[in-house]
Amino acid sequence: MEQLEAIPGVTMGGSPVHQSRREPIVDMMTVALSQHETAEHEPEVGGRPQPGSSGQQGDQTEEE
Repeated sequence: MEQLEAIPGVTMGGSPVHQSRREPIVDMMTVALSQHETAEHEPEVGGRPQPGSSGQQGDQTEEE
């Protein structure tokens, strides 16, 4: 992230050379974040669903 912030973007007066330097950094960040997101959606070891993945949150109401 620091590398991306160090290179000026188009709105900050960055040149085409700056933009070409930013592209691979953004690509690496995209890949890293997509792998992280995929891992969050995988079921836990043993086939147990992760908390909140059943889609039934909010279905139960508390009676007074």
